[in-house]
Amino acid sequence: MPNLGALADLFRNMRVGIRAALIGAFAVIVAAIITGVFSICSGKQQIVVVVSTPTTATPIPTATPTLAPTPSSTPAPTAIPTAAQDLPPFTASPTPTASPIQSSMAISTTAYDRIYAAVGLWRSGQKDEAVEVLLSLTKDPDADSNERKNAAETLLAWGRKEEAAEAFRSLLPQDSAGSSLIKAVFELDAISTIRALLTIKTQSGNHMLETSISPGVHETISLPPGDYTWEARAPMPSFLQTCVGYDLSHSGDIAAKLGENIVVEIPFMGNYPIPDCTSTIPTPPPPLIDLSGQYTGTAYNETAGIEFLISLDFIQNGDVITGNLSISLPAFPSVSLGGAVDGILEGNELHFLRSSIAAEVDYWGTVQPDGHIEGTFHVPSTGERGTWAATKEK
Repeated sequence: MPNLGALADLFRNMRVGIRAALIGAFAVIVAAIITGVFSICSGKQQIVVVVSTPTTATPIPTATPTLAPTPSSTPAPTAIPTAAQDLPPFTASPTPTASPIQSSMAISTTAYDRIYAAVGLWRSGQKDEAVEVLLSLTKDPDADSNERKNAAETLLAWGRKEEAAEAFRSLLPQDSAGSSLIKAVFELDAISTIRALLTIKTQSGNHMLETSISPGVHETISLPPGDYTWEARAPMPSFLQTCVGYDLSHSGDIAAKLGENIVVEIPFMGNYPIPDCTSTIPTPPPPLIDLSGQYTGTAYNETAGIEFLISLDFIQNGDVITGNLSISLPAFPSVSLGGAVDGILEGNELHFLRSSIAAEVDYWGTVQPDGHIEGTFHVPSTGERGTWAATKEK
């Protein structure tokens, strides 16, 4: 009969071996699952993590039969990709570039520096940026009130009326900040025979603005509250006619108050016949001077302290002067281009306008006995003034 004790030991050892094999297979399956999850989640950068659980099994006695090894289903480890193969190329983010306004604000701490920086932007053609710098100054509660007012007046001198109005509103008391500037309407008598230069000053004598005004034209100017004087004037003719009168200057005072608009009617300006005047000896007009040709010379911008070269090419038809003006750079903080000229010659007195996209400039000049011309110029939109002289090329 078979030995029952030996059979019992055999079955007990087989059970222990089967249990150890099952535990090892389970550990292999868990490692494979974890490896697959990490491979899916990492995308192109596949990171293979192989987790192995050590298995401790009770050794099978040598007397027991040897069990066949269980084939392993663990896949071969996948090679970890290199950065050169799978990682996207590194692209450096561009360094943000500060705008002209941010740069000006960063390096300019005082109100004076900010105004200086704004003028620099304006001269370089970045006019909107310059205006924004001055607007930010007028709204800065920590800035000096006089510097804020200077910034607002600079905007007005640059011809930026809407921004100047906004700037002056920010200077008003808190309870009046929402109100508009006072509108002053100036009208030169329609029958006037000459255009006038209108100047507005504060009571202390500081210039607010200057502009040309034509007969019958309404010129509307926005002013902050305060007291002002105005003057309209025209150049004296180079020669006076018998029985002809001249009215070439008018002035007055205005008080700009909140809630009130101002209308100023400028009386007749120009020449007019004197009633009941007879002249036995008519005054002959002076001989017409020939200005046709090319002139070269120099000019000096007194406001900006800049000297520059000028070149004039005149075409004359009677007393009408046309042509072109060229200037070297820089000439004006706000005007740096030449342009067409259109004017008139009365005796030896020359008056012409230089018009361009940038601005209009008034030129006055006197023809000297030797033929060269000396005179002055004025930029109504900015208030800049200066002198010029030119000699006719042979």
